[in-house]
Amino acid sequence: AEDSGLSQTVDKSNVSPQLLSALCDPSEVYGSRFRCIATESTRFLLEICESMRWRVEELLPKDHHSRCSLLYARAGRSVSELRDAMYESIVKQLLPEEQIFAMVSGTKWDMKDLPSSFSTYVTTLLDVMSIVAGKVNSVAPEHIQKFIWEKLVAHVMRCLIEAFSRVKKCSHNGRAQMSMDISTLSRGIDQVSAGSSSCKEAKALQSFIKAYYNDNEKDFLKWLGEDEDALNGLAMHHILSLVKLEKSPISKLSRKKKAELVRSCESAWKQFVSGRLREVDQD
Repeated sequence: AEDSGLSQTVDKSNVSPQLLSALCDPSEVYGSRFRCIATESTRFLLEICESMRWRVEELLPKDHHSRCSLLYARAGRSVSELRDAMYESIVKQLLPEEQIFAMVSGTKWDMKDLPSSFSTYVTTLLDVMSIVAGKVNSVAPEHIQKFIWEKLVAHVMRCLIEAFSRVKKCSHNGRAQMSMDISTLSRGIDQVSAGSSSCKEAKALQSFIKAYYNDNEKDFLKWLGEDEDALNGLAMHHILSLVKLEKSPISKLSRKKKAELVRSCESAWKQFVSGRLREVDQD
């Protein structure tokens, strides 16, 4: 069995040999069956606790009800975060980001002619996503297959943001090619599960593609400040890649104005992160 790296990080004394082998074995879908059982068991336990909540509150003094509600809310968030982390880890192992980067890397984006069709990597990516979904569906309970598919879609969209941010040169026609590719990819995704291409990661990708057309500092910073999908879905280096991109409208700025724009972007990003951290502390 191929070692996925898990055996390097797991305390083997606390894991059965069968489970450890499955977690590292691609033919076992990296132990997805066990992961699904464990994760959905915690969700089931939470549902049992929720069904008994009325009885718990009935036995507690009234001045303890608010603490009980807080406990249930935190438990609900914890189970939700566990499900997100577990199923995201599955799709990331079955479709590594470097595999997606390799699919996109051969595409030229500084083209002179308008695109007449979508790029070949789109078909390849949809085929691979279908294979990954088939592997997961062979071991996952039916009621979570759609949820895992949505995690796969979100993962692909995040990887495409990263792949596109690594592009050094992009013309107007190249950006039109990106838009056509993503539209075609989204249609293929929605054929599997209607509406699944409308995730927040896909919106961030669309925002990233459209931001290319801002040709001055004012419009660029307005986009960054007003488009929620930008700050919520993009990393700082994604935003700065737009400023540094060759053959883009913003590339016509002088070196001095570009440096000022970079500083303004970094300042806006720090304010956004500080605001989010305050929200977490208050929670």
